[in-house]
Amino acid sequence: MATLLLASISLAATLTHLAQLVSARACLQDTHALAAFKDTIWEDPRRRTRDWRPLSNISATDADLEGEDGCRWRGIACTRRTYEVPGNPFPCQRVLEIEMGGMYCPQNMFLPEAMQETSGRGCIRSDVSGWLVPELGNLTFVKKFHLSDNNLNGTLPPELGRLEYLEEFDIEYSKITGTIPEEYGGMTRVKEFDFEGLQLTGTIPKSFSQLQYLEELEFDGNRLTGCIPELSPTIQSLELEGNDLSGPCSAVGSGEGADADSNAGFFFGDEDDLYGGYDSWGGDGWE
Repeated sequence: MATLLLASISLAATLTHLAQLVSARACLQDTHALAAFKDTIWEDPRRRTRDWRPLSNISATDADLEGEDGCRWRGIACTRRTYEVPGNPFPCQRVLEIEMGGMYCPQNMFLPEAMQETSGRGCIRSDVSGWLVPELGNLTFVKKFHLSDNNLNGTLPPELGRLEYLEEFDIEYSKITGTIPEEYGGMTRVKEFDFEGLQLTGTIPKSFSQLQYLEELEFDGNRLTGCIPELSPTIQSLELEGNDLSGPCSAVGSGEGADADSNAGFFFGDEDDLYGGYDSWGGDGWE
């Protein structure tokens, strides 16, 4: 009898856990942040965000409809587990990754794949036109922020400095202007900053000296001035060509494999396996 009771309890717990996994949805503040970004997008020729919902269509208190679940949108990956988050009527998933950048290179029988990827010939840019919004700073669990090769306008929101778990921030080859917010020194776990080919002015924030895990810093092709702050000894790649920076790059730590030449620095280590799997993945949006 006792054995049967224990088995029933175990089965009930398992079914409850499975039901939670099936019904799990993105936390409301994460879905709202993505929807606020969607509101700014006025052109999306590759339809990378075709299933995203604008904020005006999202309920402020619930996400019963599958279309309102940010974890099911293309280019979005979320946590496996759920969290009890204030303001949410249910345990919810947190956004881990935004993948809405890069170039799509259809197979070309006349051009070797390696040459195609290097030259970009025959490749298609993502070309999403929009703005980075302050609400993206509410994605407090996000680790990867990939929005390269788009037509993003405006400036860098200081609110993104709240993303303390962010590890990769890639927005290269967009139309973003203005300065780099001092608040970005609060991204204490960041490993890669790729701001190549933007239109940034001003200086590299002194707060970047707090980025103790920084490995790659790519600011080439901007209009930055001033001196280079002391950076972490973990730095492996520093690309600053095309700016008007002063000061010796020898201030950069001499970690193994580091190249401190502002006109060089093209070393890249092996890519980390950051997650080991997703509970939900909306696809990369290219297909």
